[in-house]
Amino acid sequence: MGMRPARVFLPIFLTEKTDSKNILLSVKMLRALLEGLTLANVAYLEVFPETPSIYATNIIVKGHKLPYLFKGAKYMPEMKSEDWLTIPFIIANGGGDCEDLAAARAAELRRGGVKCHADIRIRWLANLGSWRAHAIVKFDDGSKRVEDPSARLGMPTGGLPEHWGRGR
Repeated sequence: MGMRPARVFLPIFLTEKTDSKNILLSVKMLRALLEGLTLANVAYLEVFPETPSIYATNIIVKGHKLPYLFKGAKYMPEMKSEDWLTIPFIIANGGGDCEDLAAARAAELRRGGVKCHADIRIRWLANLGSWRAHAIVKFDDGSKRVEDPSARLGMPTGGLPEHWGRGR
């Protein structure tokens, strides 16, 4: 029997729109956790280099308990809790939400020698009266290029501000 899942509690976005210290703390904490999740995924890929990309479809996955067909990851929003999934849980679950997919993709790219990191973008959504965060992959090559695995894997974009995913 394995260890129970770990839980981390963070004081993120607890206050009003204008509390700059809480906003700064929230972004710093989320970025630190994203880097940790990315590094956990890099470690997993070092041990299981045959793991399919989150963009792969219809791949037979071997090297785990039993071979099985991985049909591909998809964007799956969380409704009640915020679980941060590593690659094996994304595969087992059939997908994940933005931070899961961004950290997994950043790990895949790093293993391929690409300098990048999972990053967080926040926006105040006045119609909801709250902050919202979205995770993407940012390339560390001097460009402002980003990749949004969630959008590529099925996240509806109609309800999001058009600048979600851009490198601002």
